Amino acid sequence: MWRLLDALSGDTQISGAMRGTRLPAWFRAAGLERVSAITTLAERRQPLKPVEHEYIRNNLEFLSRLARTCDLPEADHDQWKAIGEEPDRLISDPDFCYREMWVLSLGIVPKR
Repeated sequence: MWRLLDALSGDTQISGAMRGTRLPAWFRAAGLERVSAITTLAERRQPLKPVEHEYIRNNLEFLSRLARTCDLPEADHDQWKAIGEEPDRLISDPDFCYREMWVLSLGIVPKR
């Protein structure tokens, strides 16, 4: 996953998905004060709700398609191809864990 994200670092859609970690620096650069960030980690484990299963499957298929366009080691391409062809095989593993994070960034506009 990290090699794929690194290979996609110039992709606007992927960098948009990862921008939460960069927002505090952008806020400070824009002149905001008392900048803070709160990160919430979500783990999705078995048993998954049908909507969670579908969301994760769609995300894995999307990432698999993106991987085809990247300069990655052959073993990574093989793995992403397998994931894209049979995402349910991975998701259905009883020890499957899917992690996401959300970042809430806050800042105060200085008084003029």
